Amino acid sequence: MRKTRPKSWHHLLLIPVLLYTYATVAQAQGKVFLGESCAQCHAQFRDKSAQRPPILEPPQVSQLYDVIIVGGGIGGLTAAYYLKDTRVLVLEKEDKVGGKVRQETWGKSTYPVAAGYMAEEYGIIQTLFNELGLHGAPVQYPFNSLYTPSGKIISDPFGKGLRQYPASASTKKTIRKMMRGMSAIMDKSDLGEMPPMPKADEISKKHRALDNVSFYDYMQRHYGKEIARFADDYCESVFGIGAKNVSAFAGLIFFAADFSNAQNVTWNGGPGIVAETLANRVGGEHIETGALVTSVYQDENYTWVTYKKDGQTYTLPSKTVIMAVPSFVAKQIIVELPDWKKRALSQVRYSSYALGIIALSEVVYNGSYDLWSGLNTVFTDLVVSEWGQQPIANPTPDTPAQILHAYIPLGEKDGREELLTTSDEEMSTRIANDLERLFPGAKSKIHGIRIIRWGHAMPIDYPGYLTQTRLEIAKPIGRIFFAGVDTEMPCIEGAISSGHRAASEVRQLLQLQPNSN
Repeated sequence: MRKTRPKSWHHLLLIPVLLYTYATVAQAQGKVFLGESCAQCHAQFRDKSAQRPPILEPPQVSQLYDVIIVGGGIGGLTAAYYLKDTRVLVLEKEDKVGGKVRQETWGKSTYPVAAGYMAEEYGIIQTLFNELGLHGAPVQYPFNSLYTPSGKIISDPFGKGLRQYPASASTKKTIRKMMRGMSAIMDKSDLGEMPPMPKADEISKKHRALDNVSFYDYMQRHYGKEIARFADDYCESVFGIGAKNVSAFAGLIFFAADFSNAQNVTWNGGPGIVAETLANRVGGEHIETGALVTSVYQDENYTWVTYKKDGQTYTLPSKTVIMAVPSFVAKQIIVELPDWKKRALSQVRYSSYALGIIALSEVVYNGSYDLWSGLNTVFTDLVVSEWGQQPIANPTPDTPAQILHAYIPLGEKDGREELLTTSDEEMSTRIANDLERLFPGAKSKIHGIRIIRWGHAMPIDYPGYLTQTRLEIAKPIGRIFFAGVDTEMPCIEGAISSGHRAASEVRQLLQLQPNSN
């Protein structure tokens, strides 16, 4: 398995967007997968081993929806929330909504299956959370620590701990310069509050200039090769791919937020409560789980959605549809796509990611929320799942004293193959051995490790994506609209913003009054 170093994918998407599990499992090449249930989609679309069910003869329209939302992740749930006063239905292929923003349990402990934290609330996100009564707790200092090759742990290595950082005086000077630059970006809002990303008519020359160069080249030009190499490691973990494949526009937004005075927030067990609260407000009668959508077709009157559930095939009519699924799925589902839309959907690339959930009989580390590995380990960093909480009293194998998250970015195509072929046992062994390297004796304290896999973890914001490709993906085609992080940024905030936008577009087409929410 590929070896990488520092930082983490927890905004998704983050995560952007990153990655976690619940009881749904998929069999792929003889392995049990926790995370996205990929087997049915692979069979239905990728492998073509199953014929696409025919579009059923349109039934007599006795129940007409205003909007059907395909996909019950944060983007789809947000759209449904802002359309809950209409005849709305969410179709989700998994047995539980939330996508990568879910939380699961290990005994009495909870943990996220991907996204672990969010940026401080602002704009649309703050308004939504105020309505939901849903506010995360600030992640208390220190947010980041670094495990150095000498075995020393440095808290806040680019801030208060910079003096202890194992680098030359000139490099430390450059780091201070970089930190001032990142703080200036946040304080002056040079890039605006991101997300939501700017609309086509709001994109400035500065946006385009930053989006047309890689984050690696930007950091090398401004701060030198050593900082560029660090940015490369950072992007590996945050985006699942190196800085040469990420635009400076995207890289700076995340980097500045993580390495400035911006306040990140989280919840006990992760942001899964966001998905659960949205789903509760939408109402279970408006959400259908275990429903695999196989085609979306629009004629002169309606949009028809065909899906499979429990071995049966159904077709429903709707005035509009919101596709809140990844672009490679939307491309397979929508019938008679125009060429321009097909090209745009085909231009999205995805990183792959794995996550190791480590249950421990004793607390191994609690010095910061996120510990970066300065060694050549299989994981880039370790996150304390229940940061700030008291350890479980009288832990048992079913209720561990501590849960750590090991983040394992795998890159693009090669990484996806590795994700599919590496067994849980092999991956767990590597995680356990590397944890032992950091904390001698830790291996004997492991109750168990659960491996969570995301083959298409998040869209890659490559140079040109945010100011060009993303805009084409977000454009509606007739009565079909698009939401999800492919149309924004690979993070929870991006998913929320995309759902809000898509709901507003639907209301405008249906000539509905603006939502009072």
